[in-house]
Amino acid sequence: MSRLFITVEARRLALVRPIGTVDRDMVNRLDSRLQPILASGIRNVVLSFKRTSHIHFQALGELIALHERLEAGGCQFRIIGVSPYLEQILAFGGIVGVIPILSSVEEAT
Repeated sequence: MSRLFITVEARRLALVRPIGTVDRDMVNRLDSRLQPILASGIRNVVLSFKRTSHIHFQALGELIALHERLEAGGCQFRIIGVSPYLEQILAFGGIVGVIPILSSVEEAT
């Protein structure tokens, strides 16, 4: 079962933690759930893949589109917690080099 958790940390960033498989529907839910958080003034979104087991190829384009929308709106969007397996998927899907992939929340802020 896949789940999506979003928490606001220290009133400065939204930490997104998908658990299980990330698919296109989950990215669309993420986009919708981020809207009120961004409206509150949060301008840093960190997507942690620490508990993500797989990313569907179809979700990769949605992640790039989300990144572009966030960046156009003045937000930073970063990815952390990427396993070697997920890094291969992200590289194949063209995300590596487009969305910054960092090692920790601290590095992303």
